[in-house]
Amino acid sequence: MEEQNTHYRNYIEDELERIKSENPNMYLNRSDLLQLMRIPKSSKGLVVVKCNNQGTGFRRDAYVRELCGDYVSKDEFRIVVDHCSFLMKKLYSKKRSADAMKTPLGVKLVYLASASML
Repeated sequence: MEEQNTHYRNYIEDELERIKSENPNMYLNRSDLLQLMRIPKSSKGLVVVKCNNQGTGFRRDAYVRELCGDYVSKDEFRIVVDHCSFLMKKLYSKKRSADAMKTPLGVKLVYLASASML
């Protein structure tokens, strides 16, 4: 399992490098990256659940009876995807909060004092 995860992580990293090399001077937001990324197809042993258009959750229509039918029902699959989407939105919200957080005044003063000493 770990070997397979490493394989897909490497695949994603390679895809991101490909996209950067093909679009060196473009600023690509998350939606642009998702549009340009070549995502593998679902197969036996791998069910690919694509993200929604905003990139903040997952699509609920990825259930393939031939691949998932022996393991999980369509309703159970949707429940799992909904829960994963909820967790993704929660993490995205935390990231946005951290990005928006300003540098504390004390840290700014330390930086200013350090710079003036140099």
